[in-house]
Amino acid sequence: MCLKKTLAQIFLVSFIVVTNAQDNVVLQNYKRFNVQYAGNIGFLSVGIGKDLYKGGILGDLYYGYLPKHNARSQVHTVAAKTSIIFGRMNIQQFHLKCYVGSTLTCSFTDNTYLRYPSYFPESYYDFPNSLHLHPYAGLLCFSHRWPVGYYVEVGSSDYKIVAALRNTTIGKRNLINIAFGVSYFWSN
Repeated sequence: MCLKKTLAQIFLVSFIVVTNAQDNVVLQNYKRFNVQYAGNIGFLSVGIGKDLYKGGILGDLYYGYLPKHNARSQVHTVAAKTSIIFGRMNIQQFHLKCYVGSTLTCSFTDNTYLRYPSYFPESYYDFPNSLHLHPYAGLLCFSHRWPVGYYVEVGSSDYKIVAALRNTTIGKRNLINIAFGVSYFWSN
């Protein structure tokens, strides 16, 4: 029962992040469909999103999947991404948006937990190992002539950053991941 309550809370927070403050209805006016390869959400992920606050913030919800042949077991991930645009550039008919952000992920697989089973000692872990925060920086390229844009993101994971701070032998290459994606845009 607690697992269902926790999942409901995660989804509620995700929807609040993605919903524009001026829209009183959740999940209204989405303007983007995304397909992403890698980036800590899964081998492949799909999502919906929209521009918020006059295009200064991007909000997206994703579902990701990592098949068993890529890991020890299959992983299903739900993610909420929030990005802040800090730079814009136009090159002929192409528009570039530079952004930074973070993704909150909740993964479901064999050995991840939102609430640990009773056989774990109390305070064995400080935080559920199925929830993670992933900071990233990205670049989105699109043209007003086509409803398709492409993006690349460079990011990391909270647990990798903490491990690197605790152990200086972990190389910087082990901290970084790269994601590639395609966005299809539509208007209301």
